[in-house]
Amino acid sequence: MADRLVGGRYRILARLGQGGMGVVWRAHDELLRRDVAVKELHVRLGWGADDASARGVLREARAAAGLRHPGVVAVHDVVVEGSSPLIVMELVEGPSLAQVLKSEGSLPETRVATMGLRLLRALEAAHRRGIVHRDVKPANVMLDGDRVVLTDFGIAAGVGDTTVTDAGGVLGSPEYLAPERVNGGAATPASDLWSLAATLCAALRGVSPFQRSDTQATLAAVLTYEPPPIPQAPRLWPLLNALLRKDPRERPTATAASAALALMIEPDAEPLESVTDHVEPLPPPPPHPRGRRPMAALVAVCVLAAATVAGLVAFPGTTPVGGSARGSTTLPPPPPGFETYHGDGFSVAVPEGWLKESDGSEVFWTSSANSENSLIAHVMTWEQRPSNAMSILTEFEETEFATLDVYSNYERLRLEDRTAPDGMTCAELEVTYHVSLPEGQLDPHDLLHAVVTEDGRVHLLSVAAQTVDPGTTEQLWQQNKADLAAILDSFRVDP
Repeated sequence: MADRLVGGRYRILARLGQGGMGVVWRAHDELLRRDVAVKELHVRLGWGADDASARGVLREARAAAGLRHPGVVAVHDVVVEGSSPLIVMELVEGPSLAQVLKSEGSLPETRVATMGLRLLRALEAAHRRGIVHRDVKPANVMLDGDRVVLTDFGIAAGVGDTTVTDAGGVLGSPEYLAPERVNGGAATPASDLWSLAATLCAALRGVSPFQRSDTQATLAAVLTYEPPPIPQAPRLWPLLNALLRKDPRERPTATAASAALALMIEPDAEPLESVTDHVEPLPPPPPHPRGRRPMAALVAVCVLAAATVAGLVAFPGTTPVGGSARGSTTLPPPPPGFETYHGDGFSVAVPEGWLKESDGSEVFWTSSANSENSLIAHVMTWEQRPSNAMSILTEFEETEFATLDVYSNYERLRLEDRTAPDGMTCAELEVTYHVSLPEGQLDPHDLLHAVVTEDGRVHLLSVAAQTVDPGTTEQLWQQNKADLAAILDSFRVDP
């Protein structure tokens, strides 16, 4: 496969390794001019419109693409060559924890505790957004200097789940599979935490405490074996023991565990006798699709829209304030020089001559092919389960915390509820920020407008101006404010 171009832009350079679910290749993104990792999954998909496996891969990868955290390997793209899905990810140059354990053996308690805290915070960020990893194990923990990152978020679900047998075995590593998963239960945040604890035990011991000579014996150990304390980790063991409880309802949450571990690694901290904050993990809501970034000109705005999508929605129970023509479902005639686009459940008017590109549940328009000086309109559509949603302020502030790790000079100009027709809710967010890209920098000014229908369908419209200089961006925004407002005012969502 070396030197082959996949997806029309990724040049395969060399094989990096092979895991339980696929082969990993080093590749070069010829559009953005950067090296990436490409994972070719060990599945063959029909990839038709009704293929559930294909939709699963796309859904999980898009959900992972929306997760922005220093402890998570970024997912850039999903492409299909023939019947093989390939996940395009950030390239991490360091080894995996599995490789380190193979070469170095067991690791000291302090190093494992620090590693565990960073992984817990990554899982905490994912679980808050309804994303479950499903396959936490040493092979999916990458070490790059001081950075500790999780890779392969959600890929197990797209492939068919690690509990599915294949040729007499189990896809994935059974010694890191939580007991409830072995019994056929669904993946939850609690099962991720059990797998993390088994991974940290392996880091301390050099091997998982549940590993046996064959798969069936390993699965039996997962279900029945109670690992003894680890003498070389007296401070860390109480937390690991709590996370390894067979009943997922008795395990600490990621938030409680990370708080306990942060206390433990302080120089003057006392040994942990117990972890008292045992909260029963709730099943996560279905992951929302996040969009790909098909054009370099849209990278900054599309990433922000994907990263903040959960926090842009006014959920049931909020009280809209103010007034807006956007609240009507009546379709007005387009302004002079505009043309109306009718999408799946929405319509919007954009200036004539803008470049358009659609990508499944997303549609993009740009005023220019020049990414350094352009106006953008972008519509995303996905399904949301409002009953599981948090308040808009809480959800956005949590998402904004992760966003600050990606962008600099981030400024929220406003976040407010908007009026909407009966049965719908609506909110707007306006921000400016700076983003560094392989080909240069951008300083967008972005306004995001989200509408949630009564049945939980979400439509997000983003309009933006972007240049390489904040002052120039603001000038471009002000000069074109009337056109951007016209786009927003024309946005209509079907009830």
